Amino acid sequence: MSILLLVIIGILLAGFVIAIAIGKSDESSDEPSTPASPQQLPQELVKKLDYLYQNPRSPVPGAGGLPDSAYTKLKLIYKNNFSSSYQQYMKRHHYKDTDVYRRANISRQLFSQIKCGKKSPSRSTAIAMVIALKPNDSEFDVLLEKAGYSLSTSYNLTPDEIIYECLHFNVYDVKAVNILLKRYNFNTLN
Repeated sequence: MSILLLVIIGILLAGFVIAIAIGKSDESSDEPSTPASPQQLPQELVKKLDYLYQNPRSPVPGAGGLPDSAYTKLKLIYKNNFSSSYQQYMKRHHYKDTDVYRRANISRQLFSQIKCGKKSPSRSTAIAMVIALKPNDSEFDVLLEKAGYSLSTSYNLTPDEIIYECLHFNVYDVKAVNILLKRYNFNTLN
């Protein structure tokens, strides 16, 4: 009887050790897992986008206005072109090239050419590169403007509205943004 009890305890202990090892290997991953479906994204974000998709909005009188003070301050900080401003932002936030081009879902070669100013990014590449920096709204607008682009505001669901909503919900994974763009029948980034 005592031998059987020792065997059972040994099996339970081994299972416990394996479970802990698996849990630690999952936690040690630096990159967040990419959502495989909209169900793995913040549900408030998906619900809001579904609502906007099904209920086009009418213009709101008095909407719009002057840029906020944070935007104005950032324009003074990032005075140069896109590649210089991008490098400055990366340096300021201690980002490594490999982390950023992987999050942006672009090749190392393309990333390097754009970052060095040898090539200008397409609109979707610029959006993906800026999202990869995990900026706030004002930083996003200023950096994207440095690339010569901006997101439009609309009264209906557009790809730009989806990107803005992802920023509001801190969804900085380009693959996750692409899942949402596909869900509403829009072209993906990159």
